[in-house]
Amino acid sequence: QAGCPEETMKEEAVPAEAPERAPAEAPVTAQEAPAPDAGAEQEAAAPQKKARKKDKEEKKAKAGKKRVKVAGPETADAAHDWTPLPCEALLEHLLPGSPELEATRRHGQHVAHLAEQLFDQLQPLHGLDGRWLYRLRIACCLHDIGFASGRKGHHKKGMRIVEQDTSLALLPEDRSLVAQLVRYHRKAWPAMRHRRFAALGKKDREALNKAAALIRMADALDYRHMEAVRDVAIDLQPGKVVLTLSGAQDCAPEQDRLLVKGDLFMHIFGVELECVCPIL
Repeated sequence: QAGCPEETMKEEAVPAEAPERAPAEAPVTAQEAPAPDAGAEQEAAAPQKKARKKDKEEKKAKAGKKRVKVAGPETADAAHDWTPLPCEALLEHLLPGSPELEATRRHGQHVAHLAEQLFDQLQPLHGLDGRWLYRLRIACCLHDIGFASGRKGHHKKGMRIVEQDTSLALLPEDRSLVAQLVRYHRKAWPAMRHRRFAALGKKDREALNKAAALIRMADALDYRHMEAVRDVAIDLQPGKVVLTLSGAQDCAPEQDRLLVKGDLFMHIFGVELECVCPIL
C-alpha cells in the first residue's frame, strides 16, 4: 500500500509532462511551416522575372533595329553596299526649283565616287574603317550645300546646315563628324583653335584629319564640275603616291588642283603626290 501513492504519483506525472512538451515541439513545427510558403513565393516570382527579362530583350532588339536604320555600315565591305546618300531630299528642301540643284547634286555624287576610289586604294596609309567611308561619302554629297546662301563661306554654312537640319537623319556621333568634313573640304585645315574639332577625342581628331585630306583631294579631282576625271589608279611607292587620272577629256586643270588641295594629305602622311594625266 505504501507503494501505491508512489505509483499513483508516477502515473499522474506522465500527463503532467505532456503539456510541457507541447510548447517545446510547437516552435519546431512553426519554423518548418514557412518553408512551403517561401517556395510558393519563389514560384510566384518566377513568371515576373521571366516577363522582365523578356521586356529587356525586346527593348534591346528594338534599339538594335532602330540603330541599323541610321547608323550606317560597320565594315568597309558593307559601306560599299550602303547606298542611301541622303543628299537629294535635303538639296531639294534647300534649293527648291533652283538650276543649281542638279549641278550641285551631280557634283556631290561624283566627288563621293572619286573619294571612294581614293579611300579604297589608300587604305594601307589611312587605316580608316567602313564607318568612316560612310561618313566620307555623305559629306562628299553634301559638301556644297552651303551654296544655298551664296558661294562665300559655303563650307562653314554647309557645316551648320548639317548640324541643324533634322531632315538629314544621322546619329549624333556621325552628324558632328560629317558636318566637320563638309567644313574642311576647302580652306583651313582642322585645327585645335576650332572648337568643334578640339571637342573631339584624340582618335576622332586623327581620323577626321585623314578623312578631310581625302575629301579635299576628291573635290579637286572634279574642280570644274565637269566629271573630267572618271577614275583614279593609285601606285603607292616609298615616300610617294602616284595618281593616274582617266576620263573622257583633258584633265590638266584637275591635275594641277589636286597638287594644291593635296597639301593636307602630304602633311599628314609625309609623302609626295605625283599626278599623271595621260593626253587623250
